[in-house]
Amino acid sequence: MLLFTALLFVAAADVRSAEPQPLGDLLVAPASMPSSEPVQGFVDEGAASQPSSQAAAVDAEKDDEPALPQRVVERPWYQSLGLSGFLDAGFAAVWPDQTNTFFVGEVEIDVKKTLLDVAGLRIDLNLLNRLAWQPLGVSSVPSFINFGLVFDNIVEQAYAEWFPLGESGPRLRLGKFNAVVGFERQDAADRFMISQSLVFLHGSPANFTGLMLHVPLPVSLSFTLHAAINGWDRGIAPSRNKTIGAMFTFDHRVRSGTRFLLQLTGIFGTERFANEKDYRITLFGTAAIDMPNRFLFATEVTWGTEPGVVPGSFSDVLAATGTPVLARWFGVSAWIRGVIPRVEWLSLTARYDFFNDPQRARGLVQTISDVNEGALSQRQQVSANVAATITEGALVRIEYTGDFIQGREPDRVRALAVAHRLALQAVYRF
Repeated sequence: MLLFTALLFVAAADVRSAEPQPLGDLLVAPASMPSSEPVQGFVDEGAASQPSSQAAAVDAEKDDEPALPQRVVERPWYQSLGLSGFLDAGFAAVWPDQTNTFFVGEVEIDVKKTLLDVAGLRIDLNLLNRLAWQPLGVSSVPSFINFGLVFDNIVEQAYAEWFPLGESGPRLRLGKFNAVVGFERQDAADRFMISQSLVFLHGSPANFTGLMLHVPLPVSLSFTLHAAINGWDRGIAPSRNKTIGAMFTFDHRVRSGTRFLLQLTGIFGTERFANEKDYRITLFGTAAIDMPNRFLFATEVTWGTEPGVVPGSFSDVLAATGTPVLARWFGVSAWIRGVIPRVEWLSLTARYDFFNDPQRARGLVQTISDVNEGALSQRQQVSANVAATITEGALVRIEYTGDFIQGREPDRVRALAVAHRLALQAVYRF
């Protein structure tokens, strides 16, 4: 009995003198140190009676064995896709037409895929309704020249691009992509207002199909070359010549987060039914200052000229009759936006639009009253809205627009307000 008690005291002294082991050593035992603890009460008597020299030899043999190759588990291809999209819906009322309607404006799903960090693919599937205040038969795309093709009406963007020096380096793009020649974007989720500016609707292309090269330059500059494109919003254009364009951009952000943007774009090419003798020249200028969550001011201007246009007709209408003339147009739009202090989810935005089209070649038609008046030569709009962010990716806008025109013929100029619009829109982005 005394011998058993002495052994217990010796064992207790050894436990107290042992230093604590790190948690990692307790959880993972080294390969060269087999555990001496029995597994679920099972004792391997043979191993326990094995001499220590033989155990060391066995451990050395285990160390010399080649390690088994690790299995690389690859994710399914669809898990590496970037998926996003948005939809918008709302209500609009127009005076003096005394009409109102609920509407679903746009539904879009965007799919992105990056290939080995040097290339990428993107597809934007889009269903775009006509604007709620537009008469039936009037297209909602800029300049009314989408041709109504099913592909162009559903596929907003579909392109592949190559960026061998990384995402921030030069990139070559082939396919159909947004033109982005000015400040305003075409998707409801990327705009500040429900309505689109007159410059965007009547003086700008929405999409290009062709080849584009974008090259970043020092000091916040970049250069974009539209090397060969079909033209304004043309998915297919079998012609001898192609449209070309170039854009210079200065986009600088200071430490405080304020962003300064200057952009100049020029486009030249044959547009109307591949008539190689006719051409369209357009210039676009953009300037903006953006103080995130505080203040924004932006403006864009456009000027264009095109020979062989029949006055009073929509551009690209084959059945137009009359004496062709040299058409010129000019437009300007300006935005001012402020976020309510200490209420960052609430903002106020106002926009002014002016578009002068004396030869009536750019289709300044948006309401039923416009159709009754005929093609318009000058239009102005004043719009203001309140936007509230409900949650991440969801917002609601309420907007008023006053619409003013100058009369039907150059020799019968008369000014009148043709429409007052009130619209409510909810946008959800996912």
